Amino acid sequence: MVLGNMSLDWASSFKYLGINFFSGLSLKVDICCIKRAFYKAINGILSYCKTADEFVKLGLVKAYCLPLLT
Repeated sequence: MVLGNMSLDWASSFKYLGINFFSGLSLKVDICCIKRAFYKAINGILSYCKTADEFVKLGLVKAYCLPLLT
């Protein structure tokens, strides 16, 4: 495949916005790294704030963990 004067190399996978895409007969998407970051953040908050109020924990999860998924 050529774009302008340059030939384009074929890639079997690429990473875009933290999500890995794999080529093949069907599109495969790997979001394990995003899920790992989410679980790491939520486990850190919940293990550090064992005695905190539930609303405080919920606020911290909403502020720090949910943006990792979006």
